[in-house]
Amino acid sequence: MAERREGANSRQRPMPSDLTKDDSMVIKGVAILAMMWHHCFLPNRFESYDLVFSPLGVGRVVNIAGFFKICVSLFAFVSGYGLYCSLKGSERRDFRAGKWYLIRYLKTFSDYWPIVILLCTAGQLINGGASAAYMHGSIFNGVVNFILDLLGLAAFFKSPQFIGTWWYMSTALVYIILAPFLYLFIRRFGSAPLVIITMIVPRLFYAGCPGATHTLSFLMAFVMGMTCADLKPIQRLKTWSEKSRKREVLLTIALLVLLVFCYKFDRRMTTKLYWDIKWGLFAAAYAIIIAFTLSRIRFVRDVLMFFGRWSAHLYLIHTFFRAKYTASFVYGQGGHFLMVIVRLLAVSLLACLLFRLFKRLTRYDDHVKKLIAWASK
Repeated sequence: MAERREGANSRQRPMPSDLTKDDSMVIKGVAILAMMWHHCFLPNRFESYDLVFSPLGVGRVVNIAGFFKICVSLFAFVSGYGLYCSLKGSERRDFRAGKWYLIRYLKTFSDYWPIVILLCTAGQLINGGASAAYMHGSIFNGVVNFILDLLGLAAFFKSPQFIGTWWYMSTALVYIILAPFLYLFIRRFGSAPLVIITMIVPRLFYAGCPGATHTLSFLMAFVMGMTCADLKPIQRLKTWSEKSRKREVLLTIALLVLLVFCYKFDRRMTTKLYWDIKWGLFAAAYAIIIAFTLSRIRFVRDVLMFFGRWSAHLYLIHTFFRAKYTASFVYGQGGHFLMVIVRLLAVSLLACLLFRLFKRLTRYDDHVKKLIAWASK
C-alpha cells in the first residue's frame, strides 16, 4: 500500500528538469547584455565622448567591461549543453554524422547568411565599406574573402571580415565539428578526463592565453556545457532544493556566495595564465547561478528571455551600429553611460525587427525549414 502511494506521488511530482530552454534563454539574455557593456566600454572606445559615469566611476565601468568578456563563455556554455543534448537525442535514433553536421550547420548559419548580405550591401551603399573590408589586392580576392566570411571560415584562413565581432562564427563552426567527438569521449571515459585534457592541451602549444578571439580560449566553457549536460548538476540541485523551502533558501545563499567567490578570484587571476578557469570553469558556475536565481524572478526572467530570444541577431548586428556607422548617435548624445547601451539596443532591435519583416516578406524561414527537412531525410 505504501509502495503504491509512493509510486502515485512520484507520478504526480515528476523529476525536475535540467537546464530548460527558458533557462538557456535567460543565460543568453545575460550574455548579450554583458556583451553590449563589454563592447561599449573597453578602453579607447568612448573617451572622446562626454559621458557621465556616476555612481560607479569610469575606472569601475571599464573594469566591469573587461570582466564581461565572460559573455562569450556563456554563449559557448549554452552551445555545448545544447549540442550534447542534440547528440544524445540523435543517438536514440539512426544517427548519421553527415546528416547531423548538415542540420546543425543550417540551423546555426541560416540567419547569419542574410544578415551578412544585407549589412554588407548597406555598408557598401553608405561608404563602400564592404569593398574596403574585403578587397585586398584584387576583385577576385575580395569575392573569396566575402565568401569565406559568409561561410564562417574567415578565422581559419585569417581573411578579413566586414564586422570584426563575427569571428565567433568560425568558433561556433569548430565547436559543431568537435561536438560528436567530445560526446563520444564523454560517453566512454567520462567528463573529468575531458576537462583535464582541455586544460592541458592548449598549454602545449601556447605559453599563455591563446587570445581574446581564439577558439581554444573558450573551449573549456564549451566542454563545461557538455559536462553539465552529462552530469546534470542543475537537475540534482533542483531535486535537492525543491524538497523544502529551507533548502531552497540555503541553496540560493550558497550560490550567491559562490558568485562573490568566483568574481573575487576572477579579478585576482591573470587571463594570461588562468584563462580556462576564468572563461571556462567560472563560466559554468555563473550559468548555474543564473539558472537558479535570475530565472526564478518572474519579471527579470521575462526581460532576460526577451533579449535571449534576440541574442543571436543582436550579436550579429550591433557592431554595425556601434563601431561602423552610428557611433555618433550611440555615444555622441552624451548623458549617462547606461544610455549608450540603451541607444545601441534600440537601434539594433529596430534593425532586428526590420530583418524579421524581410524574412516574412521573402518567406525565408519557410525555405530554411524545407532545406532542413530535406537534410533530415
